[in-house]
Amino acid sequence: MNNKYWFYIEPHCFIHTNSKLVIIINTMSSTKKVFKKTRRIAEIVDKLMTRESYFCVELSDIDLTDNEVFIFIQEIRSSFSGDCVNQNHVRAKPIFPYPLLKLQRQISNLEKIDEISPGVDVLTYLKELTFYINSECKLNCSCCQNAFKQTTFCTKAFNGKITLTEIAGFVKKLQGSGLNVINIVGGDIFNYSELQDLVDFFNRTSYKIFYHSQLQNLRFNLIKLNYFKGGNGALNVNVNFPIDTNVIEEICSDPVFREMHCRWNFLVSSDDEFDEVSRVIEAFKIENVMVYPFYNFRNLVFFESRVFMEERDILFGNISKQTYFSRQIINENNFGKMKVLPQGTLFSNLNNESIGCIDDFVPELLFRELKNGNSWLNIRNMQPCSDCVYQWLCPSPSNYELAIGKPNLCHVKP
Repeated sequence: MNNKYWFYIEPHCFIHTNSKLVIIINTMSSTKKVFKKTRRIAEIVDKLMTRESYFCVELSDIDLTDNEVFIFIQEIRSSFSGDCVNQNHVRAKPIFPYPLLKLQRQISNLEKIDEISPGVDVLTYLKELTFYINSECKLNCSCCQNAFKQTTFCTKAFNGKITLTEIAGFVKKLQGSGLNVINIVGGDIFNYSELQDLVDFFNRTSYKIFYHSQLQNLRFNLIKLNYFKGGNGALNVNVNFPIDTNVIEEICSDPVFREMHCRWNFLVSSDDEFDEVSRVIEAFKIENVMVYPFYNFRNLVFFESRVFMEERDILFGNISKQTYFSRQIINENNFGKMKVLPQGTLFSNLNNESIGCIDDFVPELLFRELKNGNSWLNIRNMQPCSDCVYQWLCPSPSNYELAIGKPNLCHVKP
């Protein structure tokens, strides 16, 4: 007797393969099963991955006598990632539609047109805007010329300042967009002559506003924290080495500062610096902290040991099905973000070329970025990532890859 079976993958699971391996990812349990891609396993998996199969294929008793196939199915069943059921019990084929993100359809449609039209609302993709309002700063931080290219950090690498009139006019052009977050960065933002009026302007909006200041600059301008009282903005305190704990103590004891919503952003470039930051956080009971690695062109060993991913990091990490598929379309670190420099030039990423200026028609700029840009759609489709079975389990390429000059930061495919 030759029974027929339906072998299927659960809808909360997905499959990825390369030339040697197959991985089944269960997004509910975070279980990941890795198999060698033998001929028989490849035949089944290739059929499962076609859209026409709906993640379900027919097997027979003969198929199940193959030990490799039998173990493969048992492993998937034991992880609740799929099942194999007798067609005598389930006659109708189980159907699980192939996932297609709304964003995937929209970007695919953009690729078919050559110029923006009234029916293409690309402004909805814009989520975060960063204004570098000035370049004036009296400090001489060693990270000044590079940190801002790796994360949102102050710098005096640019010239001039952008006026409040220009900022307000540009923000008005973005009404009806998906814009939610606005960062205000310098230079030293406290040297911006229109700072109080700028804060008042944003207090009349519904955006989430984050004002960024270097620790030392904040110390010299504690009186100006009154500008932010009762507003909708939060303060980001940027801290780089060397750290002056006396300054931190002075700031943390300021009554106005203690009432503010704030986040501390620490840059570290070595294990010793990380340990010192940990001691500072504990000593001053600092809450709402982000610690960012900083590549200074001399600390690749630190990145290799503390930032680069090992296989166990990838396998033990959690990932949603939406994240897995969106990483195949967009760069999760860059998508929806735009930077405005003091001169009014616009960037989708400060490591790349300018995409325009504030006087340009913004929808056209975003349209070009979505079609031909190298920031919002910068995904892991290049070697060695394109040959890796963990290709879409890893985060999208970041600014660290650009700073270091490597396509990936991992030890799986070095």
